[in-house]
Amino acid sequence: KRLNEWKDDGIRPMKGNNSKTVKINLGRPMAQVVVNFNYETKPNISDIICCNLLSSIFQSRCMQNIREKDGSVYSINVNKETQTVPASQYGITAEFSCSPDDAERLKGKIVEEWNKMAREGVTQAEYDIVVRHLNKKMTENDDKADNWAKYITDTLLLNAETLNPVSYSTTMKSINADVLNDFLRRMSTDGNRLDVTFLSKK
Repeated sequence: KRLNEWKDDGIRPMKGNNSKTVKINLGRPMAQVVVNFNYETKPNISDIICCNLLSSIFQSRCMQNIREKDGSVYSINVNKETQTVPASQYGITAEFSCSPDDAERLKGKIVEEWNKMAREGVTQAEYDIVVRHLNKKMTENDDKADNWAKYITDTLLLNAETLNPVSYSTTMKSINADVLNDFLRRMSTDGNRLDVTFLSKK
């Protein structure tokens, strides 16, 4: 079978807002909380870049407004996921470990922080900071042969344009804070949320 032949099994994120609790046994009380915000739309490089930028801003907000002010969680990790097949999907996931007694309250703060960001939008200052960081990252990757091999492989296998230093440089000319906030509003309004709590009690 050729590598570019694949089957879409129709597996997609759950629609709407969903919460699940999974009980595990670690021999000690602990909770691992994962909150995923996801969005499906037509693929384009602009949205891929916006998802990158938004995940960095959300990471900063969670650390400043939840970790540093609350103190009940050591660290909050925010990651982004983008894919073009079998469907164009964008995801931003926040995860952290904490005491079982704090899990629901801190999960609520994550959701509240996301909703506040979607309601008020990101600031120009936040936008400028993450763009400088991403510019540096893409420039550093520009002359690495292994990265270009991955870009070319992804493009051929996925039959879609992927994010690389050239497409990034071209598309960034049309992106600003307003474009980022438009992506944020679409993701918040038309997207889904799934939070899962892995709960271990003594």
